[in-house]
Amino acid sequence: MRFTLSSTALSNRLQTLARVINSKNSLPILDSFLFNVSNNQLHITASDSENVMQSVLTLDQCDGDGTSLYPVKPSSMH
Repeated sequence: MRFTLSSTALSNRLQTLARVINSKNSLPILDSFLFNVSNNQLHITASDSENVMQSVLTLDQCDGDGTSLYPVKPSSMH
């Protein structure tokens, strides 16, 4: 899954979505953003298990659909 979009638009959305992430999550998976690429759109989801925030960005380019997790903080990846 490879896609292209504005880094500024992505950064702004991730900063907004990160507000829902709790610094002391009981489940490690909640320390990540869920990226879902489908129909030339990027759907990003963040959750603290009680609250969920989602955002959708239209992609400039996309070579396929897929789903992946990306850590909120790079150090949270083991």
